[in-house]
Amino acid sequence: MTRPIDHHSSYIYTAHKAALSAGGLNKVMGKRIELIGAVVTLVFLACADGWALDQSPSQAAAKAPAAQAPVHPHTIGVYGDSLGDGVWGGLYFMVKAHPKDALLRRTKVGTGLTTPDFPGWMQDFTASLDSDHITNAVIMFGANDQQSIRDENHKGFFFKTPGWTRVYASRVNAVMAETAKRHIATVWIGLPIMRSDDLTVGAAFLNDLFAKAATTNGAVFLALDATFKGSDGKYATHLPDASGRMRQIRADDGVHFTPYGYQIIATKVYAIIGGDPARSAN
Repeated sequence: MTRPIDHHSSYIYTAHKAALSAGGLNKVMGKRIELIGAVVTLVFLACADGWALDQSPSQAAAKAPAAQAPVHPHTIGVYGDSLGDGVWGGLYFMVKAHPKDALLRRTKVGTGLTTPDFPGWMQDFTASLDSDHITNAVIMFGANDQQSIRDENHKGFFFKTPGWTRVYASRVNAVMAETAKRHIATVWIGLPIMRSDDLTVGAAFLNDLFAKAATTNGAVFLALDATFKGSDGKYATHLPDASGRMRQIRADDGVHFTPYGYQIIATKVYAIIGGDPARSAN
């Protein structure tokens, strides 16, 4: 089981919490959640070893071991809004224990699939998939998406109406189609139960669209709704860890997570990718 996060993730949580208390959490239907993310830059370097044999070519060919591929040769790109950014923070401490894996932070706090900057985000997304040579994409959206949307002709639709559903589902499918045609293994993370009943209903609506698109495009949909419920099946701020100690898992806004909460998500994600979250936690 993971240990409590060290001072790096405490910094990430403090920055998120300060931003939330300064700006507040806006309601749904046309309002977006504005958050400020902490800026952390990391670069993973991988090295390869060579060897030579003092033998004839035929002897070398007979005795040389098969080339060993890296244990976890993953280039993981994390995309999404502030929720996705938190997942990147959780993965950072896991991938750090696996230097042959690379983790790239390509999230954008305050963005979403309903926001006017979606076309520009989509361009940046596809460019990253190619230039960063992504092998595994991790995507999480939804913090800002329970609001009105405009289609390519600038016609507006209210949340959950047929027009809204058509436009939003097409965008989710477009994102996954880009990873599918590049044969990039993709994990789309669903939304958890929220403190607000209205937001929980909206999150379930979005999760249904995410799950359908994942099935269509060969991606993995990681559901979180059951993971973060309390023993009574309702929203929980704390859950017990492996030792039975109660740990805070949700941020004060009722939407985001604490560093420990993001660690729980990251453990699930990294296991799907093929990493070793147990070793990362030690």
